Amino acid sequence: MEDYIRFLCGVLPQKLARIVEVTLNIGDIYGAGFKWKGKFYGTLNIFLKKGSKLENINALEILIRLASVALQRREAEDALQRTTEELERVIESSPAAIAVFDLDGRVRRWSPAAEIIFGWTADEAIGRFNPTVPPEYKDVFIEQLELLRERKTFPPIEINPMRKDGSRLYISLSAAPLYDASGNVEGIVGVMTDVTDRKQAELKLKESENKYRAIFENTGAATIIFDPKGIITMQNSEMGNMSGYLDEEVEGKMKWMEFVPPRELKMLLQYHQKRQIDPESVPSRYESKFITKDGSIRNAQITVDKIPGSDEYASSINDITDLKSAEKDLKKVMEEKEVLLKEIHHWVKNNLMIISSLLNIQSSYIKDKAALDVFRESQNRAKSMDIIHEKL
Repeated sequence: MEDYIRFLCGVLPQKLARIVEVTLNIGDIYGAGFKWKGKFYGTLNIFLKKGSKLENINALEILIRLASVALQRREAEDALQRTTEELERVIESSPAAIAVFDLDGRVRRWSPAAEIIFGWTADEAIGRFNPTVPPEYKDVFIEQLELLRERKTFPPIEINPMRKDGSRLYISLSAAPLYDASGNVEGIVGVMTDVTDRKQAELKLKESENKYRAIFENTGAATIIFDPKGIITMQNSEMGNMSGYLDEEVEGKMKWMEFVPPRELKMLLQYHQKRQIDPESVPSRYESKFITKDGSIRNAQITVDKIPGSDEYASSINDITDLKSAEKDLKKVMEEKEVLLKEIHHWVKNNLMIISSLLNIQSSYIKDKAALDVFRESQNRAKSMDIIHEKL
């Protein structure tokens, strides 16, 4: 009969349908739809022989409802099966390690990624206390289980679990309670991502930053770092001591232009603009003035270089005010010394001329030829000394 029903549910020409009706002796036909909670599942058709009557319509309605419930349950089971299969595929293919623990911390599920990341196979892990927890962190893990048992959640955290070979990893862990059909917490689901490479890179970067900061702080010169707009992003303690400004007053707030007197600023701005186009077109070291927080103006020797691989610049500022003052004093001393030397030279020359004149006067009183020659020889020697002194 079912094959006939399927056949009769198709679209037939009227003449052919009439032949079927006569051949099968079909009388009344009853039809009803399968509907449950607003969803339509299909139709039910009942063919009666001629002369027959459907005596219990209520029973038919109950049958239809039961069939609707059965269909709905079957659909729900199919949907659950599909969801379960999809979840299994997610767990099997996820690059993150997925593990399920009972409330005592024993492993109930261990994904392939967990095998790869931690080294334990599913057979080795399932049924035992979480093998990745180092002994010193066992109490912490149990405390976290208690929080999740109470349906409390916590944000993703970074942990340092153990691999089968004893090495340690850096893992980002997200955990959530697992509920049974009654809504009770029956376990914990953990999703773990291996962030060891990123964490090691961060540690190396931190180490590099610490070394850089140590060098930056101990250069012996006031040093700043500024961006292309001139905003100071960092200053060392020497710069703070020299300028009088605290780090929080300068970093990210002030520009290096604010430390330069207006008379010097135009030239330094030109240097800065040219340096951004061609660093070799301007000197990397030059002298300028520097304004401190109290308004005093100091002489400074400034060195500016672009930081490799960055758009920022590093500049060291040496206070040479005392050196410039010493140079000025030394120049004054040298000028005085020059005047004194000129006076000494003039005095020596005059003395030699006086000696020569005295010898000349004295020789006019001498009649003895031999004595006169001695005086004239002495006079010539005095003149020679005068010539030599003039040359020197």
